Amino acid sequence: MAPTLSIHREDTNVIESLEGLPITIKCPVVGNPVPDVRWMKDSAPLDTVRAVTEGNLLHIENSRQEHSGNYTCVAHNYAGNISKSFQLDVLGNEIHITIFILL
Repeated sequence: MAPTLSIHREDTNVIESLEGLPITIKCPVVGNPVPDVRWMKDSAPLDTVRAVTEGNLLHIENSRQEHSGNYTCVAHNYAGNISKSFQLDVLGNEIHITIFILL
């Protein structure tokens, strides 16, 4: 059976996280035989970002703003292939303070 997406209603294509937090993205695919899953970031093979891939999971332990981008999982087996993209936005945790001085 060719890989297919197993999407749930609560699944989203946009993921937001604060800088410094761990992030795990799951590629929601099923197939028989179990598909081989590869990850891409901004259309390039995922080998330049400090991330760990375990099957259909992508894990970033200590997220930074440079991790933001478009992540795509590509699943394939002998019967076919399918892909799913996610937009990851890692938000900075800077605090901006404005001080007004009255004279």
